[in-house]
Amino acid sequence: AHTDRVLCCRLGLASGRLLVTGGEDRRVNVWRIERTGNSALMSLNGHGSAVSCVVFDRQEEIIASGCTGGGIKVWDVASSKLVTSLPGHKTECTTVEFHPYGSFFATASADTNIK
Repeated sequence: AHTDRVLCCRLGLASGRLLVTGGEDRRVNVWRIERTGNSALMSLNGHGSAVSCVVFDRQEEIIASGCTGGGIKVWDVASSKLVTSLPGHKTECTTVEFHPYGSFFATASADTNIK
């Protein structure tokens, strides 16, 4: 679970049973959504500032996350490992979105740039 305010969340679209959240505790958490209750599956650490945006890829295999410091991280869901860190933006990453049919994503930032 998060230890500070949750700032963002996105449902996985492939199964509809996974939820990814990001928070002021600088964590990305993955949850399994069930009718009987939600359970935490993993907590991914590595951001240097609050996590401001998160998204699953179409297959729910990869998570991209952005933070208030502008950095972007890519995570492998199966292994719970960091795949890569990208320098990203000069200021807060405000949104991240995977292409619906590709393996790439776009980010937007308070610095007025889209990457």
